[in-house]
Amino acid sequence: MNEINNGDDSMKYLPKARSGREKQVYNDVGAREVAGCVPIDPKTGKVLLISR
Repeated sequence: MNEINNGDDSMKYLPKARSGREKQVYNDVGAREVAGCVPIDPKTGKVLLISR
């Protein structure tokens, strides 16, 4: 596991993505923690949605 120094704490991350239900991460109230991004058009402030 590697460490990243983000100023006041350090974060640990795995070099490979987790896969599989048993490797999911949950917070103190039982909500699943996920990462992602939401692209927002800076001119209009609208969320960009791409589908095919």
